[in-house]
Amino acid sequence: WGGTPMLTLPAEKMATRVAYSLLYAAGPEFAEALVVRNLTEYEERAVQLGTDPEQLFQLRMRLEETRLTNPLFDTQRWVRNMEQGLQEIWSNYADNNPRQDVYVQDVLETSTVQELKSTVQTGEDAEAYAHQHSM
Repeated sequence: WGGTPMLTLPAEKMATRVAYSLLYAAGPEFAEALVVRNLTEYEERAVQLGTDPEQLFQLRMRLEETRLTNPLFDTQRWVRNMEQGLQEIWSNYADNNPRQDVYVQDVLETSTVQELKSTVQTGEDAEAYAHQHSM
């Protein structure tokens, strides 16, 4: 995480499409602000951001805020989801099942549901808990 917004023009090279994906995953507002459709628009947006330090600063601050809450920046969550997917693949292989697609439920959603069930069982206020832990 470098903290610098990246302007991108999705094209034939995979890196440009990855940049678009990352910006969209950070939030549609970032894709709208930083993904362009052609070289002319790329130059215009680069000049606009380069000559308007306040706009660039605001964009950087919104990215910084997003970094604290967006799943794109949650490495531990990603790793736990990846581990779950690999475990499912291994289980299918070990059980001699044919290859199949694997769909992983987000571990954060799973753990939140489990925590909520536990909270309800212990008599805590489930509505307050859900509100406190909502995204």
